[in-house]
Amino acid sequence: MQIYCENCGAAIPGANINIQEKLAVCPECGSVFSFADHLTRQPLRRKTKPPESLSITERNDQLEIQFRWRQILKAEEHFITLLAGIGAVVLARLAYAMYDGLDTILEGLLGVGFVLGALACVYLVLVLLLNKVTLTIDDRLIQTRHRPILWFGHNVRRADVMQVECKVAAYNDENPNSEFIDYNVQVLLHDGSSVTLAALRRDLAFYIAQVIEDYLDNDELPRDAQAPEDDERLALLQQAEEDAADNSLMGKSGG
Repeated sequence: MQIYCENCGAAIPGANINIQEKLAVCPECGSVFSFADHLTRQPLRRKTKPPESLSITERNDQLEIQFRWRQILKAEEHFITLLAGIGAVVLARLAYAMYDGLDTILEGLLGVGFVLGALACVYLVLVLLLNKVTLTIDDRLIQTRHRPILWFGHNVRRADVMQVECKVAAYNDENPNSEFIDYNVQVLLHDGSSVTLAALRRDLAFYIAQVIEDYLDNDELPRDAQAPEDDERLALLQQAEEDAADNSLMGKSGG
């Protein structure tokens, strides 16, 4: 599991980690901190063959996961897309009829409402059919982006992430064993909050969560890339621990 500095967010190399004492020293800012909270994790279900609907690329110290909305929609969501398309046509026709025989201000306001409703339906259809989700992890951030149609995304600092998990979406908790309900791929943060990166059917959600967790666990700096001062800081940390232990023993014997 990769440890990140709680002060500056830098990745902590293995040589700067004291497993016995659960302490780490940052090679960038020199901070010494406990990483005991990083170890309270629940294992995820192991991933199997990559689903065809996912595109996973790792390059230049960056992991990128992509999938289209329409490739992950369930039957009821396809039905919503169809309803939104029908709604756009109906509302557009109503708006046209309203403006064709416009007599009062109220009719004009209703016409504006119909136009806005039609545009909202068209927007929803375009999002569901055209949008692609891009989840990117680099040395600093975990990001989700939805394109080409603008939609909400997330930015999470890697240093703030404690663990990755899959959890049944709250609106599906009445039937958690079904294969057709949403699971949230989310990251738990050190402050106790969580951020949902994607809501997917169970097999995709667990697969993506495992890919993310494996990448975070394995993304460590090689020992050869460490600066000499890193070893010096770790030696100072270990010496301070030994001195504290000696002082404690001397205090007991003196008493």
